[in-house]
Amino acid sequence: HWFTKAAKERAEYAQFLIAQMYTEGLGTKRDIPQAYAWFCISADHRLEQMEDVLAQLLWHTSSKEKKRALALTAEFQRYANNDLIEYD
Repeated sequence: HWFTKAAKERAEYAQFLIAQMYTEGLGTKRDIPQAYAWFCISADHRLEQMEDVLAQLLWHTSSKEKKRALALTAEFQRYANNDLIEYD
């Protein structure tokens, strides 16, 4: 899948889009833990409203899914673009 390949190459927009795809089940099976993990490492996690999005994703999930989401987030950190410049 092209988006996955781009996301793993630290393309922040691809990471954001793949998170949306997993959230909505667009072109893939709906997978909230995967969506949560990709949103966490995308550049958009720096946006203030993203905290609300992340909280809402996990609100109605089981404790098993929450644990999986956190484990995937830790695993996906290797795909995060840590070279981003933040502006105030």
